[in-house]
Amino acid sequence: MLPLLLLSQLAVSIAAPAAQDAIQCITSKAEISGGSYTWNERDKSVEYSCPAGKFPYPMRTRKCTRLGLWEKQNVKAECKDVRCPSPSRFENGDFYPRKTVYTVGDVLTFECWGGHEMKGPENRTCQENGKWSEKTTICEDHGGYCPNPGVPLGTTKEGISYNVEDIVKYNCKAGLKMFGSNERECLENKQWSGTEPSCREWFTFDTPDEVALAFSTSLSATIEGADPDKDPEAIGQRRINIKKGDPMNIFIILDASESVKKKNFDIAKESSITFIEKISSFDIEPRYAIISYASEANTIVSLFDDESLVADDVTVKLRQYPYSKHEDKRGTNTRAALIRVHEMLVLQELRDKENFLKNRNVIVLMTDGKYNMGGDPRVEIQRIRNLLDVGRREDPREDYLDVYVFGLGSDIDQSELNDLASKKDREQHSFHLKDVNSMKEAFDNMIGTNYRYGDACVRRPG
Repeated sequence: MLPLLLLSQLAVSIAAPAAQDAIQCITSKAEISGGSYTWNERDKSVEYSCPAGKFPYPMRTRKCTRLGLWEKQNVKAECKDVRCPSPSRFENGDFYPRKTVYTVGDVLTFECWGGHEMKGPENRTCQENGKWSEKTTICEDHGGYCPNPGVPLGTTKEGISYNVEDIVKYNCKAGLKMFGSNERECLENKQWSGTEPSCREWFTFDTPDEVALAFSTSLSATIEGADPDKDPEAIGQRRINIKKGDPMNIFIILDASESVKKKNFDIAKESSITFIEKISSFDIEPRYAIISYASEANTIVSLFDDESLVADDVTVKLRQYPYSKHEDKRGTNTRAALIRVHEMLVLQELRDKENFLKNRNVIVLMTDGKYNMGGDPRVEIQRIRNLLDVGRREDPREDYLDVYVFGLGSDIDQSELNDLASKKDREQHSFHLKDVNSMKEAFDNMIGTNYRYGDACVRRPG
């Protein structure tokens, strides 16, 4: 028995230092060639940064494991050239050059076969954020009831018939994530259901300028005051005629989980205030509700507070709300916040059932990560859609709900981001930005900046 006892003691003495050193990794083995990194003490990880036009390979963040080894430690981190999705095919025309990989600065040139009209740009350039410049190029033969929906770069499309109730389906090439709709139907109004898909690499972000343009034009399509002298066809098919006094609810949801930190939460608050200022530039008076969430959801402004109708009062309450309200409950329970939205809508219906479905509803969700408790938030979005009677085949009422989702940083579930957001023709509702500062820049750019939406100018009146 003695030799066995000594062996056991020896094993314990050897194991003890290993347990003690479990969280220590050799920093030099996490270094990245051509870039830099920052240490995150909370989750024992490094986050890589690369110059413009480069991305960190093999991953954006690398964790120190309990064994004292970095994730994928045998793969040297390096900054590689950003690449844009390559075309799979181009309907009714040709493109060149044909390459396996397209990197920043590469230009694709398109041409249409005889009898087809080119819609969109003849040339598109691969940009530093991994997206192609401008819109999808389409060679239109005008042979369908609906226009040709196109084949966005990086996607494959099933279906070549574009008559009423015809469906086209999209898929992404291996390794790419889809934003937008994977299935679209030709509708009686000659539009396609859903929104045009795009396929992205994991390192692709929307730039602040792109977000400012897309968000402004979509807001304009949702809430800009009606002008009886304007031709509705000229300002977009989805524009709805909301006049001063028409009912509208705007829900702003802020992530206050542990990874956000106080500084970033304060920046998100300021971005929300900028958004409220943007809404104030329109001739409408919405009701506001503001919710923050971590492990639980807190209501900062309720739909039924007296302040909810006064933008200045809403911003005062938002500025006064401290990050510390969530104390040590720092999980990411996105569904809890959406449950608060649902509860307010239920109460609003009980108070005024006759007029409830006349309300337009806008939800703006800002988050820096995927949910890790409370259940799938997509379930709650569907409950909200059902309550608002949105999504039926007959009279879908999609104009009565707009859900905008802003994903911030690298720890984002892109599929979740896409699934939560609304999908409407010629609009974008899901955005993936590099960080909260990029979102603030995007919102700041919306103020005092003119954009074009069809023949309409989206602007803040001076």
